[in-house]
Amino acid sequence: MRPNFHSVVRVKAGFTLIELLVTISIIGVLATLILGASSAARKSADTAVCLSNLRQQGAVFAMYAAENDGCLPSALGNVDPYNSGTLVSWMMVVQYYAQMNFPKDRQRNILLCPSAVQTYPGRVARRTYAMNVAGGSGNTPQKLARFAKPSATALVVDARAVGTAGDSSSTFGLSDINTTPEWRHQGALNVLFVDGHCQTMPASAKADFQRYVQNFVP
Repeated sequence: MRPNFHSVVRVKAGFTLIELLVTISIIGVLATLILGASSAARKSADTAVCLSNLRQQGAVFAMYAAENDGCLPSALGNVDPYNSGTLVSWMMVVQYYAQMNFPKDRQRNILLCPSAVQTYPGRVARRTYAMNVAGGSGNTPQKLARFAKPSATALVVDARAVGTAGDSSSTFGLSDINTTPEWRHQGALNVLFVDGHCQTMPASAKADFQRYVQNFVP
């Protein structure tokens, strides 16, 4: 007697339109979450790089002061070591001491905040910080010993672009305290203080920042 085999009908399963739409929606949500987390991580990393830049600038100022009778470089009136008839800004002093070539657009160096690439015209950025000259012209070197509150005196900050070459103003003071500093780190500002420490200041601390700038007044 032959065995009685039953045929098995295989039905090819597929997605319904609703299932496809739900799947696409889930993928979209996941992609948004991943991109959002990636963007936040990048912004945090840029803030950390900027703080590192400022710490290194602080080290340059300390070295300069050790070799120049305890004086900081002036914001604008430093004698160019390669051309005694030319005065240069503090940025060039940092460049010389850090043994940097004059930076190019987006070339990583301690004068370029990576977040500035997102805020500068045409995303062209190369030197993006300004030095405090509150109460002065910026041409006179200041002795470190004269500062009564070095840990509460702003020295260098993130600054807005001037023109389209990728440079900020090299100085700022009380008259342009609301226009030159650039709060570009998700609404926060990175600050180097006279004592060499650095701080990320949230927008809610703008009143404190104004006092820190004013403490520089000779």
